[in-house]
Amino acid sequence: LEAMCSGEATPHKPDSEARSGGPGGGPGGDVSPPAAKRLRMSLPPITVAPKPRAILGCLCIATDNVMPEEGPAFVSRLRGVELRIQKIRFDSETISADTFYRAAGDISEAARQFMPAEACSVLGLSCTSMSFTLGAELVDKQLRLASPGANTTDMARAQLSALQALCVKRIALVTPYVEAVAASNVRMLESGGLEVVSSATMGLDRDELTTAVTPDCIADWAAAVDCEEAEAVVVGCSAFRACGPNFIDSLEARLGKPVVTSTQAFLWSMLRTAGVNDSVEGYGRLLTNASAKRHMQGACIICVVPTSSAPVHRACRFSAYPASRGHDCPAMSSPGKMRPDRDIETPKPRLEYQNGHRPATASE
Repeated sequence: LEAMCSGEATPHKPDSEARSGGPGGGPGGDVSPPAAKRLRMSLPPITVAPKPRAILGCLCIATDNVMPEEGPAFVSRLRGVELRIQKIRFDSETISADTFYRAAGDISEAARQFMPAEACSVLGLSCTSMSFTLGAELVDKQLRLASPGANTTDMARAQLSALQALCVKRIALVTPYVEAVAASNVRMLESGGLEVVSSATMGLDRDELTTAVTPDCIADWAAAVDCEEAEAVVVGCSAFRACGPNFIDSLEARLGKPVVTSTQAFLWSMLRTAGVNDSVEGYGRLLTNASAKRHMQGACIICVVPTSSAPVHRACRFSAYPASRGHDCPAMSSPGKMRPDRDIETPKPRLEYQNGHRPATASE
């Protein structure tokens, strides 16, 4: 290798000729290939790329075909960051608690395929519903079986942390799930201190169906579920095509408030956990230049209220990331506005699918 790097390497002859001792079969024959006898090549030195700033180890479920498209497109905007993806084996396409628990043991097996897993700056489970179904403790246990000292995250925790960093308390939620899974998503968010003031779900039981929903349809559902009481809109599920370039920026401009999608929050969490604080334009307030700086300085992203002095505030009583102190968000407070006593009735737009038709169900 040193000879090659210095440009002094001499090419060798094929094994068959080396064994015969070269042309003529003598033991002291020339070891160069016939066409390169007495020819010394001048080879350029071997150069290697700089070590990445961060390597993001992303574990997708077997049915997720969106992260392999949206994730690399996002990471390509960042210098020196690599996204490595492995799939978790599933025995069913149905998105349900039973499917997730049966696949839980395969998380560590998939993580071991990074080889070495220790090279990853962070390991993360890229599925919202699997994350909140299994819980952070079980997810981390599985990830650390592959890499004991790994920094870890998952899509459910990322969702909570993103909303926390945006200093919002009341949200509207749109998901693709069947009712039971959607209800679990609401409980997860509420257990994290949020109030889900409006929600709607599409009743889809497979990622194939969710992935086929058009981005325009997702935006229309987000607009329909939005209400005055909501300080942000959450679009849940990594199978939604909801993290393409400028999709979130456009939706935030339409709604006039922050939008958090599962994939956006997960990639943001992976970056921050890996110590990368760059801004990424086109992916919403969460990843803008100002928000990245304020988040890392421990201040509210929207109103820039510092939290280092640990004031206890009235508006949202929500902690900046990481959760340690309460702070006020004057820009987000709504004096005199209270949640209605009845549930908000949200009209649901018609589902629109890619290529204009719904994928066939198993029975069809």
